[in-house]
Amino acid sequence: MAEPIPYETKAGTRFKIKYRDPARESRTKGGFKTKRDARDWEAHNRVAMGRGEYRPVDAGRVTVNDAGKAWLKTKLNIAPKTHRAYDQALARIEKTGKIGKTYVRDVTKATVRAWVASAIEEYAPKTVTNDHAVLHAVFVRAVDDGWIVKNPAAGVDLPRVEVEDITPMMPKQLQAMADAAGHYRPAVMAMGLAGLRWGEVVGLQVRDVVSEKKHIYVCRQKQETERGWYDSLPKYGKKRFVPLADELADELRDSLVGKSPDALVFTTPSGTLLRYRNARRDWFDTAATSAGFEGYTPHQMRHTFASLAIRSGANPKTLQQAMGHSSAKMTLDTYGEWFPDDVQSLGVAMTRLLTEEWGTDGASNEKDQPPQTQ
Repeated sequence: MAEPIPYETKAGTRFKIKYRDPARESRTKGGFKTKRDARDWEAHNRVAMGRGEYRPVDAGRVTVNDAGKAWLKTKLNIAPKTHRAYDQALARIEKTGKIGKTYVRDVTKATVRAWVASAIEEYAPKTVTNDHAVLHAVFVRAVDDGWIVKNPAAGVDLPRVEVEDITPMMPKQLQAMADAAGHYRPAVMAMGLAGLRWGEVVGLQVRDVVSEKKHIYVCRQKQETERGWYDSLPKYGKKRFVPLADELADELRDSLVGKSPDALVFTTPSGTLLRYRNARRDWFDTAATSAGFEGYTPHQMRHTFASLAIRSGANPKTLQQAMGHSSAKMTLDTYGEWFPDDVQSLGVAMTRLLTEEWGTDGASNEKDQPPQTQ
């Protein structure tokens, strides 16, 4: 055990300890008022190094605001839209409560709870939940970098987010909306019958519609930002094939004729890109209202596709792949109630299988019986 070394300061005698960190680098920790304080710290530090919990003296001596900015700089493979959302979340964290100016190493669960309490007074529950996810990610990096041992944002209660009311259109309602959309009828049908997201609709190219194979290859989306347009992979980076029903193929035929393979399928009458705000103002909202779906959004059109797919017999995994969800769990969390409760039909199917395997009388062969235990 190292012996504390005294030294003089304006406040009086203080003690310091020399030690070696896990990399065998020589370090010094000072500022102790007594030898006993210095020895206690040195003993605690030895235990921490033995457990792999060692942290440099200056570890985490950076504010949450600065840590957040450093974290965002490491997010190299995200879309500009996502980068902007993260940046906005960090800006809200910075001006909400006191957590932004707190050193990372000094943040506790109580600190995060206090931030949540302040945030829910200013923002919607969904915003607070999203901002917490960013804060959690910042602390994950802090743990990885050895600044702190545990993530103080983990396990903190968050406000309840109301589940979106999912109301799909029936086929006749979808037709009514498409009729009201005029020039944009094919785009409405693509959202309702193929489950394309808005950016995927805007970015769909002629070569992506493969009529002979009866599928649409969703491999890109176009995103609009303040700086202009950019191309990116579909959400979650999931390229996918979606079914091209005959009815949708008929709707798209005129949008494909006479165009080059890399031409956009959907444009304005003047041939320009579809802009979300303009579309909502000029035709989408009006068409949705005429079909009895006032307030409906382009994203909600995907629910219509999901409903039709499930009614057509799609299982959760198939639907996940067709919709480009991150996981089957996400698909079930969103549409689980729409899948039929097939417990009874499962029993009938098992009976049919066992009858075929064991014989027409439904009884098993003796050789198939498991050994009897005494």
